[in-house]
Amino acid sequence: MIWGAKPLFLIALLLAGCVSSYSAVCNVAGRVHDFRGNPLFNVTVRGWVNGTDRGNTTTYEYFGEALFTLDLQGDSTEVGAIISFTVDGIEVPETSTFIHPRGDQNLTLTQGFVNHSILLNEFTAGPSGWIELYNNGSKTANIKDYELIGMRGLETQHTRTLNQGWNLVSLALDSPVESAYVIPYNKVVYPNDFALFLGVSTGINLSASSGRLFLEDPYNYSIDYLAYTSSSFNTSWSVFPFNVSVGRMTDGFSNWTFFTNPSPGASN
Repeated sequence: MIWGAKPLFLIALLLAGCVSSYSAVCNVAGRVHDFRGNPLFNVTVRGWVNGTDRGNTTTYEYFGEALFTLDLQGDSTEVGAIISFTVDGIEVPETSTFIHPRGDQNLTLTQGFVNHSILLNEFTAGPSGWIELYNNGSKTANIKDYELIGMRGLETQHTRTLNQGWNLVSLALDSPVESAYVIPYNKVVYPNDFALFLGVSTGINLSASSGRLFLEDPYNYSIDYLAYTSSSFNTSWSVFPFNVSVGRMTDGFSNWTFFTNPSPGASN
């Protein structure tokens, strides 16, 4: 009797285990907009449960709204867990709860002010030059639609808006726009990592004697900016020597210097 009961006991135990943990799907839906309230069409919404990517979808237009519907995969042990979201790689402040089979069916996701921890970090001049960006923050950033702007010379006046935190300061700049490049694709930059853009691809031709370099966010605010002359780095230079780069003394540091051993895509 005892030996015969053992298999039945094991089967019952296994069945109990199956019942206690089952495959679950949480459906969340709503709309997506930027911090100004503008709808964001054709952007990627990802849902994260316990720090794991559980699904993604693309927003679509419906009567002027950017809507999404997202099915997140999980199991019964995660019911009640917090769902966090990213929109095109940028974390949003709103969250939801993993509930099977439904979640929040009227959720609004706000892509907050863009990541301003992305900095200009190093560059070389000329048509074959390059520009390096650096993520000085603690969060991954997607720099799609950021813009690089190069200005040559120190003539005429041009006005741009510089973002300093939440304070917007209008600057009168004495240089015309020479060349600009909007990053047209999803480009993820991890914390303490780099993004490199070659002049042959961007069309940006920085002057080897003097100029200005801007990094603008997708809302046309300049989040980093540098004015330079070759003589400010070495009084004997009318132009930068060949194979000399200009960069921050260390990655993300406020002071700039020159390097005789450039390090594109690597630490200064």
